[in-house]
Amino acid sequence: MTCVEYLGYGYAIIRCGFSIHELDGKTYICIRDSVVKELLNAVFGLEKRFNAKNDSFAEWLRTMFRDYFVSGDISYCAPLGIHLYEILLAWEEFKQRNNITYGMYEIGDCDDFARMFVEFVVFRFRMNAVGRLWGMLYGKDGKEEVLGGHAYNWVVIPIDCDYDRVEVQVKGVEPQVSASMLPMQGGEMVLPLTNYTLVYRSYVAFG
Repeated sequence: MTCVEYLGYGYAIIRCGFSIHELDGKTYICIRDSVVKELLNAVFGLEKRFNAKNDSFAEWLRTMFRDYFVSGDISYCAPLGIHLYEILLAWEEFKQRNNITYGMYEIGDCDDFARMFVEFVVFRFRMNAVGRLWGMLYGKDGKEEVLGGHAYNWVVIPIDCDYDRVEVQVKGVEPQVSASMLPMQGGEMVLPLTNYTLVYRSYVAFG
C-alpha cells in the first residue's frame, strides 16, 4: 500500500503510517520509518540512483549498505508549525558562537557537519524528522564538473494535518552554509553561490 502522494518540489500528502500527539502544548506529527523511506525516495529519487548500473559511486555504496534508506528510529516526529528558517537561523548562530568551521584531513568535513546538524535539531527543537543524505556533488560554471561525494541533510516539515492525512514538505539542507534547498524533478537540488552553482544528487538517506 502506498502512503505517500508526491506533489513535487518536496511537497507530499501522507495518508497512512502516521500518528498525531500532543506534547508540551505542541502538536507532533510522527511518521513511521517505512513511510519516511517511501517519502524520501519519492522526493530524492534514491532507489534509482542507488541501484544504477555503471555508476562507481552507487557500486561502492552497495558494498556497504543493503538499501538506500538506513533507519535509526521506528518513527520520525516534528512539531506542527515549525519553520525551517527558524532552525537554520539557530544553527548558524550556534556555529558562529562556537567557532565551528570546515576542517582538514577528514576532520570537521562534510559528514561531520551533517551529523552535528542532526543532533543539533534533535536536542534544540525536540524533533527527529531530520537525517543525512549521501550523494554526489557537482559544480556548474558554464559546464558541469564532478566535485566528489558529499554529505548533507534532509528535513521533513509538517505543514497541516487531519485525522486521515498529513501535508509535509521535504527539503535539503547544506549545513556548512546554513542553506535550504528545494528538491526539483528527479530529486536533484541546486544551490546557487555568488559565481558558482552546486548540484546535489542523492543516493542514500540516513535516519
